[in-house]
This record gives sequence, C-alpha cells and structure tokens, in this order.
Amino acid sequence: MASVNPPADARRAACARAALAAAALGALAWASVACGEPFATGAATATPPGGGGGTGGAPPVTSSGGSSTASGGQGGGADCASADLATSSQHCGACFHDCFGGACTGGVCGPVMLVSGDFTGGALAVAGNVAYWADELTGTIHAVGVDGSGLLELATAVPPVGALAVDDTHVYFSGGTGLPVGNVGRVPRSGGGIEILAPAIQGSGGVAVDGGFVYFGEGATSRILRKPKGPGAVQVLASMVAGVAGGQLVATADHLFWTGRYSNTVATVGKTGTAPAVLAAGQSGPLGLAAYGGFIYFTKFGAGGVARGATEPGLPVSTLAQNQSGPVSIAVDSDFVYWLNETSGEIVALSTTGGTPMPIVTSPARPSALAVDAEAIYFTLRGENGVGGGGLARVRKPVAP
Repeated sequence: MASVNPPADARRAACARAALAAAALGALAWASVACGEPFATGAATATPPGGGGGTGGAPPVTSSGGSSTASGGQGGGADCASADLATSSQHCGACFHDCFGGACTGGVCGPVMLVSGDFTGGALAVAGNVAYWADELTGTIHAVGVDGSGLLELATAVPPVGALAVDDTHVYFSGGTGLPVGNVGRVPRSGGGIEILAPAIQGSGGVAVDGGFVYFGEGATSRILRKPKGPGAVQVLASMVAGVAGGQLVATADHLFWTGRYSNTVATVGKTGTAPAVLAAGQSGPLGLAAYGGFIYFTKFGAGGVARGATEPGLPVSTLAQNQSGPVSIAVDSDFVYWLNETSGEIVALSTTGGTPMPIVTSPARPSALAVDAEAIYFTLRGENGVGGGGLARVRKPVAP
C-alpha cells in the first residue's frame, strides 16, 4: 500500500518551491506545509466501514486532540501570551487558531489525514460536520466525521461518480462527467439503499440540489434537467445549451450555473426556465465552479488560471491568478478563494481582496477535489499512482489577512 505521506526528497523539493513563493511575499508565513512534518494522523482514527458511526445516523463527531471541537471554536490550549505563533499548533498564526491535530509551520497549519488506505479519492462534499466522498475507482460513497471518526460506507456498486451534493437527508450523485451513460441518484446520509432518480443520463454535468429539486446536466443532448425530490418525472429546464458535458454545476437561490470544459464557456439559466445565457466565452477549459457574494469563480484548466465573473451576462471577467498547474476544484468564503492544482498537487489560497496566491498544502498523493466549511479545507487524494493509497484529508484554513 502506497503511503500518502510525501517522501523526504519530495518534501524537500516542495519546501524549496514553497519557500521561493513565500520569498515573493517577503515572509515564510505561507511556505508549504511540506517544509515541516508529513501529513499528521487524525487524533480520532477512522473505524472500518459500518463501525463507529453505526447505521442509524450520520457518523458522530468528537473532539480532535482534546483542545478543540470539529464544529466549534478555535481551540483553547496553553495561554496564548506565551505561545510561538509560528510553531504552536494551538495558536498557529493567531491566538486560539488551532490546527486540529496538524503541525504548525511558519504560522500555517499542516494537513491531517482523516481516512487513508486502499482508496482513490474523488468527488467531495461537506455538510453538518460530516464529509462525504466518492472513491473515484469503485464509485463507492463514504461518510466520515470531519475529525476522522465514524467512517461509514453509504453505498456500493455506484457507477463512477462525477459530483456529489447534500441536503438535510440525502447525498445526491451524478455519473462521470464524460460521455458514457451514467445515473443520477441518491442515498440516505445515514446509509441504506440507492434510489436512482434519473437513469441512463448521457454525460452528466454535475449535480446540485435545493429544497424541491435535484438539478443535473446531460452533455450528449445539451440539456439542463431537474427532477422533483418527491414523485415526479424528469423535466427539461433548458435545451440546446452550451458546454454541459465535462464541467460542474452549482445552484443559487434562483439560478443555475455551469462550466463547459469542452465549449470553453460558463453559462447560466434561471430555475424557472428563463432563457440560458453565456456569462463567459473563450475561457480555455473552465472546470471548477463556485458562486459566492454575487459572483461566480471558476478555474481554467487549459490556461492554468482562476477567474471571477458576474452572475449576469455582458459584464467583464476578471483574472485572479495565472500560471497555475492544472487548476480544477475551487471553493470560496468571505476571506479567501481556494483552489486545487491537480498537476502540482497544491492547494492554494488567495485573499478575496487580491494579492499573491499562497500555496498552503503540497502533496504528491494527487489531490483531486476540495470543499470547505467554516474552519477547514477538506480534500480527497487519489494516491501517488492514481489508483489506491489515497483517501481524505483536512487542513485548517489560514488566518484571514
């Protein structure tokens, strides 16, 4: 079984790259955690599938390391007045900024493995102190507490999963983002049988959910579809739309947005079925997508860039970062834009006020998707060879500027 911890030579090389990037900022505060210890092991060890979390509810979440909880606060620990903010794992970069079991190097928290083993980490979603993720090779969907406790296998024999979405009761999945036929379905968050909502979708383009519907795309027919959560047939929300295959889909209160990796577009349609509109064209392989604060954020895999655009057509697109190594998954909060560089194995943060991109994690274990909650970044890993030896990890968000 391949280790998910970077070998010493790889850590030193990653450290050198990160130090150069940090030097451009005039400080080592943003040096990659690869400079310090390898991935730490979570204080709470994940139990085998079906154990710990049980079958009657979502996996439990317990205190990680005794000084902080997965859902609450920023940890306590020693008196901050005597702490070294550059190295204290309980006061990393700021008082009471706890690393949840990770090392603190240069005021930046290091990652902690939540689940490791014979896994090939793929699609990911986080909700209610539980991380849900799919094995890219087998399609199996798992749940685990955000502190690594209560690993639970929710569903087996699911076709390759391209995307996940979560509501109060279920985890929704779509098939792969290419053109083979796949399914859109769901499984209870506590585990149980799979319910297929839309079979034989030809090239699904992501999945999103709101209070009444599950939304998904079909690349082969260039349609955006929706299905009531309860009884009801699949409905066509928009047809002859650009770039459904090969991208991602996100929902806001009244609109859907999607990236078209092969059409080089980012587009939108109203949930009431208003005419679809292209928001950004000529974007060179747009892939990851997030909506926040009245803007859309997306990665440009082909151009190695990250961009921000308006949610209405006809407005300019702003470039946030260039010269990135295969940017894919992306997430946003009030302080940072986060994205994953697939080629270099980096997770990068950029202040929402601008500045220089800051690598905060580097791993040769091939990170594949990321998600965030209020306090941490979560990411799946494929493993160094891309087949097995991966899993799921988290790292505390950096201190806001």
